[in-house]
Amino acid sequence: ADAGGAQAAPAPGDFAGQMAVVIAAVAAALGGLRYVKSAKSTQGARGWSIVAQIRAEDAGCREAALDGAREALLRAARGSSCVHVLGHKAQPFMSTPVGFAAHLGVVENESKTCWNMINQGFCRRGCACRWEHPAKQTMVNVMVQVERSK
Repeated sequence: ADAGGAQAAPAPGDFAGQMAVVIAAVAAALGGLRYVKSAKSTQGARGWSIVAQIRAEDAGCREAALDGAREALLRAARGSSCVHVLGHKAQPFMSTPVGFAAHLGVVENESKTCWNMINQGFCRRGCACRWEHPAKQTMVNVMVQVERSK
């Protein structure tokens, strides 16, 4: 990071770095919402988590925060050179009790990629597909928690 706090963009082949940039953009977008008290991302064995806290008095804004996170995730992936939200043209988000989850995949060579897998989130051809499916995939779980009133 430079003195201004901005980070250099990851190298084109740094897929983990590209993924981290997408996740950071979503956390920053959530954190920028006026009713979000905090938003942080963590990486674990099962993928990434983004947890946002909203004040009890703003509990009615929970769905708006989740909608903002969905939009930010799609926007950040569109801005990435290689990270895609799998199924982004179909149903990319799976609802969870506290938010939503999505699968992210890395496209290493667009000319060899199975676009059914990227756009629809699945490929009927499975192992028989002659196109490349994302070898690097991860899950991102986005949670918006309402702070307990005191």
